[in-house]
Amino acid sequence: MEALKLRYFKYFLSRFDLELQGFVDRVKQCEQDVRDCYAEEITGLNADEFVEMILVDSGFIIELLLRDRERSRRDADDEFLKTPTVSTCVAHDLILLENQIPLFVLKDLYDGVLTSTSNSSVLELALYFFEDHNKQGLPLDSLDGVLHFADLIRTFFIPAPPPDTSPQRNLPAFSFVNSATRLSNVGLKFKVKPSNCLLDVKFENGVLEIPTFGIYDTTKLLLRNLMALEVCHYPNDSYIIDYVFMMNFLIDTVEDVDLLVEQGIIVNWLGQSAGVTTLFNNATTQISYDNANFYFAQVCHDLNEFYKVNWNRWKTTLNREYFGNPWKTVSTYAAVMLLLLAGAQTVCSVISVKNDLGTAGVSFSLVLLVFVFLFCMVHLLVKLILK
Repeated sequence: MEALKLRYFKYFLSRFDLELQGFVDRVKQCEQDVRDCYAEEITGLNADEFVEMILVDSGFIIELLLRDRERSRRDADDEFLKTPTVSTCVAHDLILLENQIPLFVLKDLYDGVLTSTSNSSVLELALYFFEDHNKQGLPLDSLDGVLHFADLIRTFFIPAPPPDTSPQRNLPAFSFVNSATRLSNVGLKFKVKPSNCLLDVKFENGVLEIPTFGIYDTTKLLLRNLMALEVCHYPNDSYIIDYVFMMNFLIDTVEDVDLLVEQGIIVNWLGQSAGVTTLFNNATTQISYDNANFYFAQVCHDLNEFYKVNWNRWKTTLNREYFGNPWKTVSTYAAVMLLLLAGAQTVCSVISVKNDLGTAGVSFSLVLLVFVFLFCMVHLLVKLILK
C-alpha cells in the first residue's frame, strides 16, 4: 500500500508540474488544525514527518479520485485500476476511521492549487468514487459539512434530511426484542420495504417492512468504522448503531438469518448464515445504544406489544397445526364435517319419534339445512381467523 501511495503521489506532482515546496507550505499552514481533528494525540511524529505523511496521503487520494473520474484515460500498467482486489482494498482503506484525512485539507490543496486544471471539486470527485454507496442518490449540495470519507459514507445511509431524533413520545424503556423466528411464530409477517434508505423500517398491521441489506466480506469493517465514528462524533444521532442493534435483536440464530434471507431482507454474500449471525452479534459488544433516543424505539415497542397478544399466538398455532399444508387442511375440514354429521344424526334421532315419512322428511331436510349453515359458518370463521 505504501508503495502505491508513493507512486500515485509522484503522479500527482507530475500531473500539474508544480514544485513540492508549495504543497508542503500549504500543509504546514493547517498542521495544528489537522492534529486537532484526531481524537487521540498523534505521537511519534515531529512536525516535518507529520506534514510529510499528510501530504503524501492527500496527494495519493486526490490522484486516485482524478484517475477514477478519468476512466477513459487509464494507464495499462496502473495496478489500482486494473486489479479489482487491489482497488477494493484501497477503497475500503479510505473508509477506515484511523486513516481519515480531513476533507478541508484535500479541499485546500485541490481548490487552492489545482483550480485551473479541473471543474470538479474534491467532494464531487469523492461522490463519484463512492457512488455505489449512494443508494439514495444524494446530490452534491446536500453534503455540506461532511468531515471526511467515513462521514460521507455514513451520510449516504442516514435519512435525508436527517429527522429530529429527540424523544417525541413517552415509551417504556426496553432491553429486548424477540428474534425474527419467534416473531414469525406468533404471526408477524416480514416484507421487503422498497426504499433506498437503509433505516426506513416500518411496522404496521402485523407486517414488519425492512429494506434489503446486502452482507459482504467488507460489511463488518464498514459497520464497525461507522459505529466508531458515531460514538466519537454523533452520540445523539447514532443511526448506524441503532440499526445494528435492531438487526441484532432480530438475529439470534442461523434460523433467523435464513428467515430474513428467504423474505429477501438480507442478501447473504458470505455463504453461510452463521457468518451473518456472528457479524451482528459481535458488532454490538462493548458498545451500547441510547434507550431514550433510540431511532427504532416505536418499532421495537410495537413489536413487543404484538408479541404479548395471546390471540396472535393462538391464531398462529391454529394455522400451523391444523392448516399448515393442504393435507392438514383437508383433515381438519373432514373432522369438522364428521362432528357436524354426528350432531345432525343425534338431532334427527331425537325429533324423528314417529315413522311418519312426511314428518321424518321435513325433519331431515331441516337438519340438513342446519348442517350446511353450520359448515359454512365454520368455514367463514376459519377464514377470518387465519386472515
